Amino acid sequence: MAEYKHQWKEIKPGHWFRKFAPFEKTEYHKTCAIPGVRQRHIAAGISLSENYKEISIEAIKKAWMTLRYEQPMIGCSVDETGYHYTTPNGTAEVQSWVEATVRVDASGLSGREVAASATAPETSELYYLPKSEEIFLHVRHDIADAIGAVLLLNNFLRALRDGQKSVSFGDGSETSRLPPSLDQIMNSVEPSPSLTDQAKEVLDRFLNSKPLFLKLRSLKADTPLQSQRFEYQFSRTETSQFLKICKTKGITITHAATAASALATLEHSEEESGDICASYPMSMRNVLPAPYNSPEYAATFYTTSDLQVLSVSKSSDFLEYAKEVQNIYRSAQNNKNITALAAAILNHMENTGGAHPATKAHSTLSITVSSLGIVEKYLTEATDDFWLNIVTVTPVVGTFMYTVKGQLRLIVCYNSNNYGSADPDTESTEHHTKVKRVSPQKKH
Repeated sequence: MAEYKHQWKEIKPGHWFRKFAPFEKTEYHKTCAIPGVRQRHIAAGISLSENYKEISIEAIKKAWMTLRYEQPMIGCSVDETGYHYTTPNGTAEVQSWVEATVRVDASGLSGREVAASATAPETSELYYLPKSEEIFLHVRHDIADAIGAVLLLNNFLRALRDGQKSVSFGDGSETSRLPPSLDQIMNSVEPSPSLTDQAKEVLDRFLNSKPLFLKLRSLKADTPLQSQRFEYQFSRTETSQFLKICKTKGITITHAATAASALATLEHSEEESGDICASYPMSMRNVLPAPYNSPEYAATFYTTSDLQVLSVSKSSDFLEYAKEVQNIYRSAQNNKNITALAAAILNHMENTGGAHPATKAHSTLSITVSSLGIVEKYLTEATDDFWLNIVTVTPVVGTFMYTVKGQLRLIVCYNSNNYGSADPDTESTEHHTKVKRVSPQKKH
């Protein structure tokens, strides 16, 4: 692979460094959007199956060390310049890291409850909950996207099941597995003048819109965190029906859920019409060449996103809105310059000054809906259940969807100190109700 500006370099003996690529840098700024508070850390958790219920804490630590060897990115440090990796002096040094990052919680709370209030990890941590028989991986979002977090968890469970592999550190050989950025893999080029103009147009429209939000209770910069998580599970029958109906209508559940989120936000905004400012995240893992599309590259942020503004009113047609969402995804997926456009947008944000880059754009978001698809595509080890959480401090409400064990799940994460106690839960309940409206018998 040719020399690249976002490439890992040994800047002094044993110390490796890589600058952020644009999407990574944007995510870093979102993480640090509130001074003194880190948000957007991901927890990917499972209920242990019979295969793992007799495990010891020693076996857990051994598997965690194996994962550190296979995925050295989880041992990086992150600052405003990018990613840093220091080669350990030996296995004993990594053993100290293991002791510091494996946490045992015997409080009796569920993994979902612990994750909602857990302190943000410096990079990554592993939680073991013996009373509820759960394990969850806790990782910075700018280290791993949501699918990457699931892959990391699966890699850990595989190491835990195998239990035989012993690893050693000290020779620095693990640095060969530090992952390249998405831009490097896609051979992204510097933004052209036309892309720079396009970026300015996209960002100006986004920042000059009149976005709709749920009604906020607080917009103070020092609003404390009270992380909440709402989860709704559709039955297997409902899930099967939705998939068939969406296929008949030529859309996906992601398109339908995004439309549902937009219309539910309008209903709770106390407005008749307005703009839905949204980020449309897309995993690139399925289109990357081998080996970058494999679990070997789990600790990576291989996600792109597209900033778009769509108008919505009380008379908006559900299916037409879902089709507009579909067109946004198709256009972005076919855009070979999407990483270069992201670089141009980030450059424009940084050059305009004011609030630190990406923070203002992030706070303008009306909705954000992310889909993992079918979890078993990435989580192949046997488990009794799977769940996902993200901690958010800003007023942005994070919505996730995924299907596990044949059931579609809708998860909404938010800071309840920004809202009335039930506002996002009520909006989320209407969200899944609107998804149910995707029916061949109804006119939209």
